[in-house]
Amino acid sequence: MDKNPISNDSLAQELAKAYKVLREYESILNIMPDIIYKIDPEGHFAYLSNSVSMLGFKPEELLGKHFTVLVHPEDVENISREYVLPKFRGKETGEENAPKLFNELRTGRRITKNLAVRLVPKHARKDLATGNLQTIEGEVIASGIYGKLADDRNEKFEGTSGRIALKSETGGIGETSGGQTTHFDKKDMDSTQRGDRFEGSFGVIRDITEHKLLAEKKRQLEQQLFHSNKMQTIGELTGGIAHDFNNLLSIMLGQTEMILTKFSSLNQSLTHSVSTIHKTILQAADLNSKLLTFARKVKVVDLPVNLHEIITDTIQLLFHSFDKSFNLHKELTDSQPTIIGDVSLLKNAFINIAFNARDAMTGGGDLTFRTDIVDGKTLKKSFPDRIVPAGDYVAVAIQDTGTGMDQEVLVRIFEPFYTTKKLGKGTGLGLACVDGIVEMHKGFIEVESTKGVGSTFTIYLPLVKEAIPIQTSDDSEGQTPQWAREHIMIIDDEEVVLETQALLLVELGYRVSSFADPSLAVEYYSRHHDDVDLVILDLNMPVMNGSRCYQELKKIRHDVPVLISTGGNIENESEKLLKSGVVGIIQKPFPIKKLRQTITKILKKSPSSK
Repeated sequence: MDKNPISNDSLAQELAKAYKVLREYESILNIMPDIIYKIDPEGHFAYLSNSVSMLGFKPEELLGKHFTVLVHPEDVENISREYVLPKFRGKETGEENAPKLFNELRTGRRITKNLAVRLVPKHARKDLATGNLQTIEGEVIASGIYGKLADDRNEKFEGTSGRIALKSETGGIGETSGGQTTHFDKKDMDSTQRGDRFEGSFGVIRDITEHKLLAEKKRQLEQQLFHSNKMQTIGELTGGIAHDFNNLLSIMLGQTEMILTKFSSLNQSLTHSVSTIHKTILQAADLNSKLLTFARKVKVVDLPVNLHEIITDTIQLLFHSFDKSFNLHKELTDSQPTIIGDVSLLKNAFINIAFNARDAMTGGGDLTFRTDIVDGKTLKKSFPDRIVPAGDYVAVAIQDTGTGMDQEVLVRIFEPFYTTKKLGKGTGLGLACVDGIVEMHKGFIEVESTKGVGSTFTIYLPLVKEAIPIQTSDDSEGQTPQWAREHIMIIDDEEVVLETQALLLVELGYRVSSFADPSLAVEYYSRHHDDVDLVILDLNMPVMNGSRCYQELKKIRHDVPVLISTGGNIENESEKLLKSGVVGIIQKPFPIKKLRQTITKILKKSPSSK
């Protein structure tokens, strides 16, 4: 008989304390946002915390059921001991390479961590047959539970009886309740060798759906930032080269036009050769214009325009460019959408898309222009990562029945110099320019394509609701008066460009004063400003640039008529200059016809012209 018997009251008190502690621990588990679970050796739930309600279940619904009731069917073979362990039998694995299991069987610090698993909510299980399941991303931490076999006689232990707690996984030190120590072979550390009985697993499931969404969002934003920086770098490089190239083209274009003007009637063979050179220069100028458009270095002429009229004009142009195997259609909304934009640039964007569609329809096909009105909230769904200002937008969809594109091509379609066409068949700038034009008009563009079916490019442009005068077409061609004796000053630091422009203006009948040094030009203007009808001013010059020179001229005469002539980067300064009084901007290289039209239009409006 025991010398110190324990009374029933003492046992009851101890039991009450134990129940109280148990309830406290259970309360702690139930307020945790993670799902705490315990499963038996066969994988059936023996305990679940209340957080399983995030999946639509009550804990009691799942007790006794196999853990696979919560797991996406495709994940079971990757996380279940029954499927995974046979693949590792006979192999040595370190902790990093050890299998990760939902029903973990290892002990100590070798527990499953960061096991990603898709969990299926209760309401979504009806969709198991379709495979289109709504899931929650979970992350599991799990460890096995072991007990000693009662009839274990195989433990290699010397000393008094007691529980052995291993402290090392590499032939380490064992510790007994009697204080004696002994060494074990590495194999003795395996639970199957030391006689432990596997009693199940316990673990924690954490909802990481939001975390994964944020991680994916972060990845996308980083990718967008990298792409934006890359495009900015390429744009700056392209814009600088294009500016210098335009100056060279201006000289060649001007000189060939002088030859054609003066000597075309004298030598037909020479005229033909020079005409070919002239056409080639214009093609080079067009290519250079695309470079500038991609680099966002061109000025958008912001005027209210009827988009349907631009589309109709574009289709008429395409009708004469496409052969009869192509069918052009238009399905336009009943309203007449007015936007603020540049007629020339918008036509350029539509034509670029149309030509790409033509090339994709090798045996002919249908090309459809379709418009619709969408609101900003609807548009935001298509561009969740972009800032979409409130208001209505006109959607211009250009749909073809061509070969279509795969995902690999789609993700790169707006990259400059990327093309799937054969060498010499495309520059890879067309769609990059389209993207630039849309951005300059504060719009959005998306592409849908199915291989073997076709593609649809949809451009969204902000609508203007106010009743304002509409610009529907380019200005009519101005004609130079028969006796044009107006006085024009030219200021350009490039001597050859200066000389060429002066020759063209003299040929058109104007009196010309040209200056390569802006400071000398300012000095001349201070003495002869009453006799000067127009100043053609280069924007990019060393020492005194065009903007500063213009300000100096304004000090002499506040309403000095200045036409900016530039071959490159005017995006940042052009709007400021126009607001400050500049009468116009002309992009190098310009044919003599365009120069004549521009000057005539300006001088008709100028109060200083005589």
